[in-house]
Amino acid sequence: MSLDNFRNRTIIWDTVNKGFPQPIQIMQGDVNARTLSVKIIDNGGEIDLTGHSLKLTYQYTNSSNSGFVMIPPENLTKGEFILVIPTEMTKAGVIEANLILLNEDKEQVIVSKNLTFISDNSTVTDLAQEVNNKIDDFTKLLLENMPQVMRSELNDLHAQTDSNTSNIELKTNQTDFDNLQTTVNSQGIEISMLENNVQSNTSRITNLEQIRSVNFAKNYVLGVINTTGSIGTNINTTVQSVANFRCVTLSCTVGQKFRVHGTGGISPKLWAFLDSGNNLVASQDRAYAYVQQDVIITVPVGATKLIVNFNVPTLQSAAQALLCEYDVTTVDNNEHAIEIIENQSYNPIQTIEEDTISSFINGIHFSDELHNHITDFAKPGDLMVHVSSFCIINDIVYMTYYANTISASENPAQHTARFAHCPLNDLSNKIFVDLCNIGDTINGKTVTAIYDTILLRKDDTTLYLMWTVALGGEYYRVYKTFDVATQTISDVSINTFTVGATTNKFSISGMSSSLDANNITYKPISGDIGIMQKLSKRVEGGTTYYYTGSYVGPFNCIIKSSDLINWIYVSHPVFVNDSQWENSVYVIGDKVFYFCRQYAYSQFGFLTFYNIVTGQWSDPVMVYDAQSRSDFFMYNDVLYLVHAPKDRNHIAIMQIDQTCLNRSRDIKVAKVPDYFYPFTQIYNGELYMSFTQTRQHIWLSKFTMNAISTDTIIDKFKQLFLP
Repeated sequence: MSLDNFRNRTIIWDTVNKGFPQPIQIMQGDVNARTLSVKIIDNGGEIDLTGHSLKLTYQYTNSSNSGFVMIPPENLTKGEFILVIPTEMTKAGVIEANLILLNEDKEQVIVSKNLTFISDNSTVTDLAQEVNNKIDDFTKLLLENMPQVMRSELNDLHAQTDSNTSNIELKTNQTDFDNLQTTVNSQGIEISMLENNVQSNTSRITNLEQIRSVNFAKNYVLGVINTTGSIGTNINTTVQSVANFRCVTLSCTVGQKFRVHGTGGISPKLWAFLDSGNNLVASQDRAYAYVQQDVIITVPVGATKLIVNFNVPTLQSAAQALLCEYDVTTVDNNEHAIEIIENQSYNPIQTIEEDTISSFINGIHFSDELHNHITDFAKPGDLMVHVSSFCIINDIVYMTYYANTISASENPAQHTARFAHCPLNDLSNKIFVDLCNIGDTINGKTVTAIYDTILLRKDDTTLYLMWTVALGGEYYRVYKTFDVATQTISDVSINTFTVGATTNKFSISGMSSSLDANNITYKPISGDIGIMQKLSKRVEGGTTYYYTGSYVGPFNCIIKSSDLINWIYVSHPVFVNDSQWENSVYVIGDKVFYFCRQYAYSQFGFLTFYNIVTGQWSDPVMVYDAQSRSDFFMYNDVLYLVHAPKDRNHIAIMQIDQTCLNRSRDIKVAKVPDYFYPFTQIYNGELYMSFTQTRQHIWLSKFTMNAISTDTIIDKFKQLFLP
């Protein structure tokens, strides 16, 4: 296939279970020039896909490299999308991918058959095709006969491969060999070359016993158990016949941890926890209902069984069979599809009744304060707004957030990065500035998605207006500066990310490359990149560094910067956790206090600290939390954490005990109408908080730390109830 034909090539996906005709060739280093037009049809007919989104999930067959790419629409009414091949998919190897068509409103998902990419630095030769044919034969053999594959059949494969040795010696060159080696490594076949000569032991099976040890039928049931529903829904545990799905039911105990690696759907979900009456206790988030890689889930209170539904499509390789069929095995045996990590008891915050009563009573006044809004920063015409950060300088309020003026959904393909400011004494006199819109260009690449817009301030002269954008299918952190004196905004630039002596662009691939170069183990990195809004500073070697948190899906870490342009990796939690998204960070002395939300199925966020001098993390303390963005702030030399203790209809202020974290306690818990993502700042000794309401408002309110003492509350109860 001519490589030139790939440019702007159209792939037709018929959703009526039809496959793709041939692999797609990708050339290393040739990323931006290569696009793939995706045309989706239904049984040969054109369909209107308004309200749908499209993703591409991919997995290298020769490595653990994997991820997903949001594919922006070109014309939804005609079912047309444009995929720009991201950098992550240009590493040499064979890539198996699936298109995923989603309509979240209708809770519908359609997964395509496998779409194969070949990422290479040369064309595919006749030799490679010949050997690939042999590999395909081997794959079919494994898939059709596992685990009954016999030594004799494998020996036949050896003989077939050995018979081609002379052809290989005549035809191959170093480039072809390197490409061939990458392709066949995933099959458990090793080909070695010394001075352009292929050795007699051309093929070698390395994992026969591992393959033989698997008995697919022992624990899996063909079909699914539909775990769709809200919490409390009674689940019918009868297995339903669904093509390409397998399910397994496991007993579990509270606090037990499992690692899951696989693909599910919106219905059925990849995993779900049920109680003894088969009522739904927790399940995988709808937004991430397809592919999860090494996600760690914790058995919540009330759960007695775990149900896992694996989507096992038509497989293309033995490596995929090993991955998709049984994923990761248990520590004790090879019987079921998920790994038991450990039985770990919770270390929860210590609470007593008087603290609960006190926080409730003081929360009533706190709620009234939050309801007394100063102003709304949503611009007329905004249909959705979210993720606020602000500061006040010389009686001027400066605010950032992202907005959707096209629809009322939180859709990064429709977002605008927004900056606004107004006088504190004339809040109606707002000036709005759109920092970035979909379709803008940055460094010659088109912006296809916008997320997490923030404002950072290290002094009163310059503000750093920052957000994340998708460029060429990959997310980057970018920024503009705002000169407070001249009220002017700079051009956009890309942030950088440093680990040790390695500095790259602050992008998905840049983060991965920097961490890999320093041999740092980390959770999967894919999707949009966030930086937390709160800065705290520490002087190190005469240089002032500003600390905050950064997050990409399940991976989150502490970062610091002296200029807010280049961000330096510090550390990330090393203990087992279910982290996801925002991680609040605050440095005091040698300690970096850290609170992180977890996956929605968890009832807890975790509170810990990192000792900069020793490089050690403290044991985490579990805090009841609804998994929303939290925020640290210092007031009168006391550290506080603002979080959502139950749901997004409550905002709590927790006083942090810096010497014994599990003695921290909520001192105010306000009941609020869907207020979430709080952010606090202090100006002239007064406390201000911005927050989102129903993704329709960006409110700014004032609050106080005044509180009725516990002793006063007790005395009042005595007066009411005691003779």
